[in-house]
Amino acid sequence: MGLLEDLQHAFNVDGHQPLNAWSDVANELSEIIVTYPGVGSKNYIINGSMDIAQRGTSFAAITSGYSLDRWLYAKSGDMVHTITQDTDVPTDGIFTKSIKIDCTTADAAVDAGDYVMIIQRIEGNILKSLYNKTATLSFWVKATKTGTYCVSIRDSSASYSYVAEYTINESETWEYKTLTFTIDTTSGTWNTDNKMGGYLTITLMCGSTRQTTAGTWQSGNYAATSNQVNACDSTDNNFWLTGVMLNEGTVAAPFQTFGGTYESDLRACERRYKKSYNLTTAPGTASITGCLQRVARARALIVGFEYQRMARAPTVTIYSTKGTAEKVCTTNDADIGTTVTAGNVSECGVRSLSDSGSGFTSGVFYQFHYTADAEL
Repeated sequence: MGLLEDLQHAFNVDGHQPLNAWSDVANELSEIIVTYPGVGSKNYIINGSMDIAQRGTSFAAITSGYSLDRWLYAKSGDMVHTITQDTDVPTDGIFTKSIKIDCTTADAAVDAGDYVMIIQRIEGNILKSLYNKTATLSFWVKATKTGTYCVSIRDSSASYSYVAEYTINESETWEYKTLTFTIDTTSGTWNTDNKMGGYLTITLMCGSTRQTTAGTWQSGNYAATSNQVNACDSTDNNFWLTGVMLNEGTVAAPFQTFGGTYESDLRACERRYKKSYNLTTAPGTASITGCLQRVARARALIVGFEYQRMARAPTVTIYSTKGTAEKVCTTNDADIGTTVTAGNVSECGVRSLSDSGSGFTSGVFYQFHYTADAEL
């Protein structure tokens, strides 16, 4: 018995629903199946909705580095940007946050090696399910400058690249874009473990050194074509991004977070970066809320702490409750220590803290916060 017959039988017995309603349901299901053939709804991008911002919500004059969780800003050139977690979003009601890249110092002359990129480094354990398969990238984008923009997929060594173009049609208007390609791993380096599998790169400006033709895999480190606009040529230029989705198949699936829930998305972010502060409190803030309190033992070592397992042993930075890096505090909020560092760091904990000076007293309790960074 088919699906429609099963439904008809069940509802005929109880007499709750006319049969033609189930015919309508079956027709709708058939239309969905035809419209989205072979689509996997899993999103391979973490924090594609830009909801999670453990490091903070504003990054003025950022050089290169992470801003919102899992999103790396990279640049070469005289341009300067401020990155913020913004509430300007598409009107479809799905998203509440976007990443905004605001040009505060322009760079109108594009030298050969210049570029500005927003990058997600995708772990091999995650990306390997798409190796040598067709995938579709979809996202919402808004930009001041209209014209041709580019995205690229690169292998983990940035030696094998695929570039695709899309167009911003209207200035400062949210537009939905989809791009389909095959993730070709016949060349390059594509890890299948907790190391980097590949790069997803969204380009705002790119000089000739990293330019190539669109629509084909090529050996080399490429991020754009010669058609790429310079979105850094005016301080009026802004660029917003949200709803980034990478799914298996030839058609963009409806957006979902990594793992399908906010909690799964957050856990995936914390696997690479976490902190003891509240989620909305930036590291280095003066705060006793949620701080750890540990006692100093013999040899002036402070007892360590545990955390949920991360992707690898992280780099741990200690902050006093006054917000000072590489210090701890006594219970009366006095900064203690010369350079306080974490020792014997593993994927799930720190054995002890030590000081390059002699700032600890055995038997005394000290308070501190931490960040743990295991980014790719």
